[in-house]
Amino acid sequence: MEKTKLSAVVKALRKEYGLTQEDLAMKSGVGLCFVRLFYPDSPRHPRQKYLLTIKGKALYSKIAQQEK
Repeated sequence: MEKTKLSAVVKALRKEYGLTQEDLAMKSGVGLCFVRLFYPDSPRHPRQKYLLTIKGKALYSKIAQQEK
């Protein structure tokens, strides 16, 4: 995912759910089920990635529609 797309999702999360920067840092969207870890059993894996879940993709498409 591009950095600009990810930042749009983060901004939408903050706006829609009233999250603070600290909430996002602590939860990283994982606890909110918007993203999932590529290597869930090894969070410090050198090739760790975050992937959007279905819930995250739905939020992203909602954001994209609002921007049009």
